[in-house]
Amino acid sequence: LTLIHLDAHHDANISKLLGLPKNLKDLDSPGFVSYSEAGWLFPLVYYGIIAKDILWVIPNHLKKDSRYYLDRYIVSYIKNGKEEFRLIKAGSEEIFAKELERRGIPQESRVLAKIHCLYLEELPQFETGTTQVLSIDLDAYLTLEGVDWLWKDIFYGLKQDKEIKAILKARIKDSLGVLYKKGIIPFKVFLADSPDFIPL
Repeated sequence: LTLIHLDAHHDANISKLLGLPKNLKDLDSPGFVSYSEAGWLFPLVYYGIIAKDILWVIPNHLKKDSRYYLDRYIVSYIKNGKEEFRLIKAGSEEIFAKELERRGIPQESRVLAKIHCLYLEELPQFETGTTQVLSIDLDAYLTLEGVDWLWKDIFYGLKQDKEIKAILKARIKDSLGVLYKKGIIPFKVFLADSPDFIPL
């Protein structure tokens, strides 16, 4: 099950207060941390619900290979007899290995998932019969990071609601067209409106 995640943020943070039940159904039980919009991917990875290769699609106006927009690895390793998890940012396998060494994480640590940071047009072509889940956050189309010209126009009141909705509708329609051409017809779609990042 491949996750295609359209978002200006990776949403793969790992809580330091993390407590994981043995069974997925007990995730919401008392005593376990609740997951925020910044860390909801981790339980899906931990319980093997989604494939190890996550496709994180960022807006075209954001620059890859900057301090934030790089591939990431979710790793598991044993420290003092206890399982630990880390999210490692690295632009290549070589840098990833160096980051493990720098952080004192054993090289034999287990990679639970790799989050590939890419643009919409860089998505691979999917064959018929493959299964995808599509996660869309509105800040994939309208985001402060960058800075997106539409975000500034909204913030300073230079665009009317009708104009904003028309532009967003066009951006979303264009992206769905690209997904369809790539053979991506997800069996489930999740939507988030990101009120903390969208000035609407």
